[in-house]
Amino acid sequence: MKKNPRPPARAPQSRREPPSSEAEASRAARPLREDLVLQASLEAYGFIRHEGRLADRALDFTLRHKRNLYSNERRAVAERVYALLRRQRTVDFLLERAHRGFTRLDKTRQDVLRLAASRILHGEPADVVARSSALTGPDADVLAALPATARTLEALPLEKRFPIAASLPDFLATRFREVFGADAERAAEAMNERAPLTARTNGFKGDRERLRALLEQEGVQATPTPLSPLGLILDTRTNAFSLEAFRDGWFELQDDGSQLLGMLVDAPPT
Repeated sequence: MKKNPRPPARAPQSRREPPSSEAEASRAARPLREDLVLQASLEAYGFIRHEGRLADRALDFTLRHKRNLYSNERRAVAERVYALLRRQRTVDFLLERAHRGFTRLDKTRQDVLRLAASRILHGEPADVVARSSALTGPDADVLAALPATARTLEALPLEKRFPIAASLPDFLATRFREVFGADAERAAEAMNERAPLTARTNGFKGDRERLRALLEQEGVQATPTPLSPLGLILDTRTNAFSLEAFRDGWFELQDDGSQLLGMLVDAPPT
């Protein structure tokens, strides 16, 4: 079949058009396919806990091989795995007391309960978590018992409660109390919070306010970082790597402290 040598009336773009705010909102509103999110979370968490892989590499490996996941599902996998890792000791303590045979369960069932318990610990209703995790019977009862179990943790003396509630090894919990004193619990709680999504402006492209304006055009709200003059804190629901500003080299993701460190050492451009 002979090809038409003339270009079509509307030539295709040489690069992908930035997604409209309506398209982004539509994708963000998609309901999670909980079975796929759970499967990917289990795989990534298993690599980390049972095989000793680094968390970021385990997640990257898992998500690269889960090409059928929507962007909001990928984000949910990363958020749930990291949330569990931050509260690992707390979650295990609660489950071992709510389910006396927890340590004898097979690894997969333990990990499903861990992921579910972590979600409840971070504020999701127990019945919603049980249903979306396909947990019924005794397993669902364990999740329902977690608030009462948490009260037993709160009733422990401070020296016993703090390492577990802060999800710290005993030696590190001791060090925290030595360094921070009465503020040790607050300091540990801050460390266990989800980090903000922070962008560093590429000064070779323009200044922070110009980047902020570009992000607003893509429907992304951003606020200046409190310390670095180059940083913007992005809405954490954003898939930063899909943004046109990112693909055009306007920013990279880097926390406020690392930005200040780079300015302090005055690293030359590469």
